Amino acid sequence: MRPGILRNLKPKSLEVSFDNIDGSSRQEGIKRLKVGQKIRLAWGKNNPHDPNAVLLFPGGTDKVNMKNCIGHLNASLAADVVNWATINDWYIYAEVAEILGGTDECETLGCLLEITVYKENNE
Repeated sequence: MRPGILRNLKPKSLEVSFDNIDGSSRQEGIKRLKVGQKIRLAWGKNNPHDPNAVLLFPGGTDKVNMKNCIGHLNASLAADVVNWATINDWYIYAEVAEILGGTDECETLGCLLEITVYKENNE
């Protein structure tokens, strides 16, 4: 690992076959993703089911819009991400590592992420 990198993870986006609460399709959102594209992690701290929920959205947009949601992180990792995000001088970067599925064996699309947690190197 490079200096300053504290964690490097490759989780899958979960519940990719579900529609969003506004009825939009997560599958359609994943179809538009590109490998290397930035992913925005959005903490849903007011979620009544999980106060550590972290939803996933394509980066590069100014506003988080539910119609662009492509899934969420698993609960355990989401709790870690929320914790890491509240530590001073720790930063989190996420991007698309691979688009999964879309084959005869597995029609449902998925998204493998690469999440890097790092500390600004001031040396």
